[in-house]
Amino acid sequence: MHSMKYLNGVLTVLAVVLTLNLWVALTDSDTAASDRLTMTQQAHAQAAGPPNSAQQRREMIDAIKQTNTQLAELKSLLTSGEVRVRAELPARDDAGE
Repeated sequence: MHSMKYLNGVLTVLAVVLTLNLWVALTDSDTAASDRLTMTQQAHAQAAGPPNSAQQRREMIDAIKQTNTQLAELKSLLTSGEVRVRAELPARDDAGE
């Protein structure tokens, strides 16, 4: 009986959400819909156009510079002695093998 009440509650919530979604879709202004359409068309036009290899190279170089900076910070932290790293071999259980 308790599960039936839960199911009815969940179905009611879903019905309300779907109703609100339909209401928003129907009452949305035409200008907002046309704005979304033009933004979608712009995205497709940019995706369909030739790739800007110079921009891609700049982005890759910036990412490499950022990685180098982070590695330099990590190296300075490790060489300063503030961080100690200790490597251990995992314990082997020869009895189980």
